[in-house]
Amino acid sequence: MNQKGYVMTGMSFLLIIPIFILFMVLIDINHSNTESKSLVIKSESIIQISRDLESNLPRVGRQVLKEEVYEVIKSKKPLIDSKKVLKENIQLKMDKIAQDYNKNGANVTCTIRFLKESENPFLIEINSNIVIVKDNMVHKQFLDKNISINDPKDPLPDPMPFVKCEKYGGVTLNGSRIC
Repeated sequence: MNQKGYVMTGMSFLLIIPIFILFMVLIDINHSNTESKSLVIKSESIIQISRDLESNLPRVGRQVLKEEVYEVIKSKKPLIDSKKVLKENIQLKMDKIAQDYNKNGANVTCTIRFLKESENPFLIEINSNIVIVKDNMVHKQFLDKNISINDPKDPLPDPMPFVKCEKYGGVTLNGSRIC
């Protein structure tokens, strides 16, 4: 071979190096794009859990309130600290819901901070804190939700007449009517 053959071989090799580097860069870009899609899927999963807890909180609160109202009617004894009793029972039910998510790989904590009267006298406000940890992603959210006392679809009876009239012969509940 002459001198031109060596030059041509060297130039061909030098042209292959940039093509190889370009190929490696394209593979790296494709890999990072796959990772970002994975993060999007994980964050959507966390947002779905958050929305589910957010929608469950008023439903669970209403259910606990209804259970306590009927328990007061049945026992004819008032609750000593109704906010504390309701808070504890709502917390227990939300813990059960969180355990279902914990079984599926997400560390979910819903803490009921307090219950208070709303500006509307027919609403009870629940203040809670939600923390979701899944695959090194953390989502924290503070929620204020209201429970309606007078829902026309599912009315709650007033437990006060059952407690106050106990010493005067009592009152009974017949369906949705007080007798």
